Amino acid sequence: MRRATVLVADRNPRFLEKTAEILGEAGHVMIPATDGQAARLKLTGQLDGMLVHAALPGLSGYALCRLAKEKDPTLPVVIMFSAEDEQGENEARRAGADNWLVRPLKRLELLYVVRDLMSLRSTQLRQARTVEERNQAREEAKASVEPAGSRFVQFELFKRLLGIELKRSQRYGFPLSILLASLDKELVNSDRDLLAAAARSAIRDIDIPVAFAESDVLVVMPHTDLDGAKLVAERIRKRVRAQGAGKGGGGATASVGIVAADGGQRLTFATLLAQATRAQRQASRAGGDRVVAV
Repeated sequence: MRRATVLVADRNPRFLEKTAEILGEAGHVMIPATDGQAARLKLTGQLDGMLVHAALPGLSGYALCRLAKEKDPTLPVVIMFSAEDEQGENEARRAGADNWLVRPLKRLELLYVVRDLMSLRSTQLRQARTVEERNQAREEAKASVEPAGSRFVQFELFKRLLGIELKRSQRYGFPLSILLASLDKELVNSDRDLLAAAARSAIRDIDIPVAFAESDVLVVMPHTDLDGAKLVAERIRKRVRAQGAGKGGGGATASVGIVAADGGQRLTFATLLAQATRAQRQASRAGGDRVVAV
């Protein structure tokens, strides 16, 4: 079992003494503080978590929690308050605490709290690393878009970004959707840009688009459930129709297939692409100019 380093802030020296004894017997390291200002000075990157009383002298536990979260959002904080404090839970939530407890605490409860702090710290650090990887890949994508300011990423970068989003969806339970759009009839080359232009104007900043096949558009939509994917797909369909009519494009229309996955399940690009392709073909066979979801 990994040992934790926990900052415990409480104005009661006896509570700190007993807590240090319990945590020490379990092999953990406790850093004590009897007031908020002293605790603030002990905020370091070596901590696995904080257990602080709401009513600290000098700087309240709520204010200390906010400062700790500003300095390191991945540091878990648990706030303690008495049963008489009717606003304790609301204040702890507003301060950004990860959990809150009502005093007095029992020995096993204290050890469970430390265990949960360690687990939460590991989870949040992994999530932060994943976000950093995704942001770095997005920055590379911005510098490597296809010509003419299309905002479409190159396919190799698209696959890298998709891989990150698939891992995030599986690990943290975020929904994820994929959209495949295709024109309903062959157009001259100058009109094939209709779909790309409609997609560019319809997707959101968090969406990841790529040119697919000869003239199709494939879009990955992180943090997006089926209803959200349908909204994006409908915007693309309507804009293709409007832009085609405005350019004299002979009534250009698009068929759009979408697939949405709940977070937490194991996903592969091949499976999602096959489902999105099937949905797009169903939309096309049904007459086109429509959205189909599977």
